[in-house]
Amino acid sequence: MHDNLYAYGDDDEIYKALQRDYKRDAKQTTLFDTLAAAVGVMAVADIAEMRGWWLFIAATLALSAHRTFIDNSNRNWYMHRLDRERARRP
Repeated sequence: MHDNLYAYGDDDEIYKALQRDYKRDAKQTTLFDTLAAAVGVMAVADIAEMRGWWLFIAATLALSAHRTFIDNSNRNWYMHRLDRERARRP
């Protein structure tokens, strides 16, 4: 989904919102990674009848973490671009 960030404020307000969302999503990625690892351990444990479910949950968490990481990477690139534009202003 695309939102026009400039409809909501100036560069400073947008930058602050990007930083806020970056920090939130970094915590979310860490949580997803931790949960995926824990669920992966459960899939390897001696619970054969639940193994398929554990693997499905681990894969879902890993994919969610990956998508969030990509979003955060794009957000970080844009913040660097804003920094560069600010530094080049007279």
